[in-house]
Amino acid sequence: MKKLFPKIKVVAIESFERPVLYLMKYPGKYEEQYKCKPPSLKEMEGKGFFAPGTGALGIDFPNLHAALEICDEALLITRKETEAGLKELKEKGQAVGHTSAMSYVAAKKVSETEKNKSILIMFYNLINRY
Repeated sequence: MKKLFPKIKVVAIESFERPVLYLMKYPGKYEEQYKCKPPSLKEMEGKGFFAPGTGALGIDFPNLHAALEICDEALLITRKETEAGLKELKEKGQAVGHTSAMSYVAAKKVSETEKNKSILIMFYNLINRY
C-alpha cells in the first residue's frame, strides 16, 4: 500500500492491556505515560479480559517486527473504549467482534486530528467468534 500510496498513514492498534507492538515502537513510553507496566497474563487471569491474542509479552512474533516497518503510529485502546465501541456499532446494526470495535474506536480518534482525510477501517471479525 505504501508503494502505491506514499502519503498513506498506517496506524496500528492494540489493547491498552496488551501493548506488545506499542512497547516495541515506543520503548519506555507506556511506563512513563501511564506510571505502570502492562499487566502480565498471570495478572489478567480471571478478570474477564478477552483473548490476549498476540499480546503475550515476552513472546517474539516475527510479524510484529515487519509491522514496525510499515506503521507510522501505534494507538492503544482500552477495554472500556472497546466495549463502548461494540455497543455503538451494535446500535448501528454492526455485529462485530472486539478487534473490529477497537479499529472503529481508533478511526474515531484518528479523525480528531486528521481533518479532511479518508480513513479506511476493515471489520474482519464478527461477534459470533467470541
